[in-house]
Amino acid sequence: MPIEIRELVIKVSVDQNNKKSISGIDPNELIALKNKIVKECMENIRLRMKNTSER
Repeated sequence: MPIEIRELVIKVSVDQNNKKSISGIDPNELIALKNKIVKECMENIRLRMKNTSER
């Protein structure tokens, strides 16, 4: 008999005081990575807008 899952609960805890994970990254490299992420997101948004306008 198959089991159907109707609800999945995921709990996450984020600690903002943890500065160790990014302390080894050069600030200029961090800025470049952020800019790359923003650029990729904007390209994705433009593509989706183009696809919806063509419909």
